[in-house]
Amino acid sequence: IVWLPVPYVVLSPGPVADTLGAVPSGDGRDGQAGGPIIGIKGIRPQPTSGHLYLTTVALTPGDCNAHPRLLDAIEAWLSPHETVEPHQVQCPPGQSSQAVHQQGVEDMARSQTNAIIAAMTELGYKATGSAVVVESVTAGLPAETVIEPDDLILAADGKRVTRPQQLVNAVQALTPGHRVSLLVERAGAQHTYDIATAKGPNGKARLGVTIGEQPVFNGISVSIGLDPNVIGGPSACAALALGIIDKLTPGGLTGGRTIA
Repeated sequence: IVWLPVPYVVLSPGPVADTLGAVPSGDGRDGQAGGPIIGIKGIRPQPTSGHLYLTTVALTPGDCNAHPRLLDAIEAWLSPHETVEPHQVQCPPGQSSQAVHQQGVEDMARSQTNAIIAAMTELGYKATGSAVVVESVTAGLPAETVIEPDDLILAADGKRVTRPQQLVNAVQALTPGHRVSLLVERAGAQHTYDIATAKGPNGKARLGVTIGEQPVFNGISVSIGLDPNVIGGPSACAALALGIIDKLTPGGLTGGRTIA
């Protein structure tokens, strides 16, 4: 009986990442490692000390269609380092594993944007405009091969876009299947991509990206190197915001300590 699957999931400590340090192997965009988790351009970052970690939670099993064995659940209940939750808490009924993962991707992309806004606002920087930011990309559509979360979309077919609805209007004005030329900013560099549109549920053209609005701070660019497809969920926002503040203010925020 201990080998039977049970309707629970096991949560345990996952990897950590130092927001003041480099992107861990496999956690960066396109799997790249070594670059800073928090990138600052337009102003010289201040030296930091200590470590400011964001923490993650590992979920077992990682697939909504799978369940742990009764023995695994009992061991987790007894462990001081693990906990057990009902399966539907992590995998709502009727939602696929892909949908749950996609929600986590969107949550992390939004968390990164919110961290930048919170930190810059706290430090007194004033937004000088807005930009369209990609929060997530839908799998299986043409945009997936070129567009990445955290990209800024600056123009569509040569027309500047600064708000999400402007981009939506530009795309939906096309016939599904027609291509759109996008000017995209990624990690401070600009690229132009020619992307085919797809037919959306409403019959209109779509890109297959979830977009939001991000303030632009004149002369200063902050980017997050972590890939939301690898580390998902909303809970990293506080650690990222504190890391940004530490890099933009004199003196070590941690006092040389290791903080998670």
